[in-house]
Amino acid sequence: MSKTQMRTHTCGELRLKEAGKKVSLAGWVHAIRYHGNVTFIDLRDRYGITQLTFDEKHKEQASEIKKEYVIKVEGNVVKKPEPNKSLETGEIEVIVDNFDVVNKSDPLPINEDSNMTDEIRLKYRFLDLRIPRNMDRSEEHTSELQSHSFISYAVFCLKKKKHTTFIALS
Repeated sequence: MSKTQMRTHTCGELRLKEAGKKVSLAGWVHAIRYHGNVTFIDLRDRYGITQLTFDEKHKEQASEIKKEYVIKVEGNVVKKPEPNKSLETGEIEVIVDNFDVVNKSDPLPINEDSNMTDEIRLKYRFLDLRIPRNMDRSEEHTSELQSHSFISYAVFCLKKKKHTTFIALS
């Protein structure tokens, strides 16, 4: 993954081999947990989730962060004392040195855990697509459309008797 102005890594790519590195991440606040003077935030982008740890010096500023805010953080990757096996990035966490709120968000009218009617899901379709289970479906649908497009083009060429070589990509 190439570096951008907002981040050096995506939220889904950090692993134990990056421990000790300084990184920049950007994404949506997925979950917030307060434990005394330490705040844990799960940061989400389309590639995965990474746990951020805000220590005592950021306690007051971190308490202003809400779910679905977009934030940019810089910090050091460290090995977690207790890995989370349910996350691909569960062996590491990022200790935050500094952060910026890029964009604030009102509370969402939908969320992953609620039972929504189809009417509400359609009304807020642009938000519903951001729920991880729907993002996976969207990627599958895109792949199917690309396959269908390729097959349609191949049939078109064969009907027009164009001599085209097709290379199968896996």
